Amino acid sequence: AEPIGSGAGSVQPAEDDARSAETIGRGAKSVEPVEPEPEPQVAEEEEVDPRSLEASLGRSAAWASKSGAADKRSIAKMKKAAQQSETKQKASKQQAAETRENKSESKSAAPSEITGPKIPGTREGEYLPHFFGAFVRAAHEVKGVDVRRDLWDDLDLPTHVTPTFVAVNEQGREVRTAHDLTWLQRQLSGQSQKAVRSAMRDALDQAIKESGGKRKPSQKTLKAFSGVNAGKPRQRDGRKGPQMRPVSTVAEQDGLTDWPHLGNDGDVLANDIDATTSDGLNVRAYPALVPQGTPADPKAGVRVLAERTQADREHRAGLARLVLARTGLATARVSTRWTGREALVLASGPYPNTEKLVADAQLAAVQSLLGEYEKPEFKIRSREAFNELAAWVQDRIEDRTYQILGWTVAAFSEFVDLDREIRKASSPSMIRLLQDVREHSNGLVYDGFLVQVPYQWLPHLARFVKADRMRIQKASQSADALSRDEGKWRSVKDIEAEIVSARAQVPPHEVARRRELDHALWLIEELRVSFFAQELGTSQKVSLKRLYAVLEG
Repeated sequence: AEPIGSGAGSVQPAEDDARSAETIGRGAKSVEPVEPEPEPQVAEEEEVDPRSLEASLGRSAAWASKSGAADKRSIAKMKKAAQQSETKQKASKQQAAETRENKSESKSAAPSEITGPKIPGTREGEYLPHFFGAFVRAAHEVKGVDVRRDLWDDLDLPTHVTPTFVAVNEQGREVRTAHDLTWLQRQLSGQSQKAVRSAMRDALDQAIKESGGKRKPSQKTLKAFSGVNAGKPRQRDGRKGPQMRPVSTVAEQDGLTDWPHLGNDGDVLANDIDATTSDGLNVRAYPALVPQGTPADPKAGVRVLAERTQADREHRAGLARLVLARTGLATARVSTRWTGREALVLASGPYPNTEKLVADAQLAAVQSLLGEYEKPEFKIRSREAFNELAAWVQDRIEDRTYQILGWTVAAFSEFVDLDREIRKASSPSMIRLLQDVREHSNGLVYDGFLVQVPYQWLPHLARFVKADRMRIQKASQSADALSRDEGKWRSVKDIEAEIVSARAQVPPHEVARRRELDHALWLIEELRVSFFAQELGTSQKVSLKRLYAVLEG
């Protein structure tokens, strides 16, 4: 066969690069296209690129051998150079392939972005991966199996291959069994808390024994660890169990208006405490502040709880009560800043009196400020840290309280206008709509809403109530408008019911998921605005599609 480029005249191997490229190009154009064969093709690594250096040297060697323009030694050198160039290129390709493979493996081993809910008790840096994603990666790496999403969604394991969880009491007797661990935990949560308190009481009894009875607990401590034999050696029904190891204990307290005295340097409230019962059961408990009293008369207590997530939640609420007890302002000092109109509007709201309104506003202010402090609430566990927090809040509570009451005035004003609009509507066809609007608005503005509604949503309540008023005005214009309202209302009710149901099934320890669904419930308020009063605008993007995506997790 004629070598490629043999029809290009008497081209010499030593000619300049441009002319060589032209020769190769003309030769490449003269090659007839080959139809692809159905059989497997030769791997790309075995084919030589006609534009490569080794191909050019090979053609030159073939031309020289045929034409006799070069001696055997020159031809041998050109062939050797072509082979060396080909070897180097193959090695380079192999190295590049290995590099790409290593990058691909490292990319699959480490997720490209942080996903999943945040671990409870942390503020940054620690995330739990979504279970499905982690399982898919594990199945691929361990077994080389790719699990599709649709298979996972339809997965319904038979009973005999699902785990059965068994809860036993201190005598080893079965208390309850279930295939659903979350359900079992909910059913036995009360007994679990009692078991923790019992273990802590045992630890207290052991500490008294080891001190030779010289250090007796106070009556308040004995009352906190309430039980028939609190503070006394417990009867063991003749069984000889393992010795209980010494542990630190936390005495439960009530009616606190300042940081508790805990009997150690700095009055530090431990993050957790361990105890081993006489039956050898290891128990870990979580001391925390708990809310007591009322916003008008804030108090707190100390409790030993069975779950960390519950302890963190209670500690935040109890800490807010203690800070309010230290920094709270007199009702008169707050109300004297109101204008005549503000005082009139606030008096028309659902709160029974000014004292309760101001107390709730101040507690809401403290709760919001705790979220802005440099340390998370669960890290405020000593007298020194509490004093620093209280001083920081003291400088900000008055302005924050007045800001919250300003939003309250706007919400109460819209609530009054809405009530007037409802009374004006008299058509029998509007009864269902008016009932829904009344129920919805009463769920936004009610006695106690200031401490229940998250701080970031308080400024939007007036807009949500106004959207209800505009909804009535639009739906009353015609039968078609009322029919359109009916369709939108059903869409809102459907997604709301599904999110409420999903939230009820979330285990208590999945704090991030509960917070996500709580936020979705407030996004439904924005969805109502976009459906019934679009001209008011929304604070963030919202749609049914987005909400169903949140629902699916």
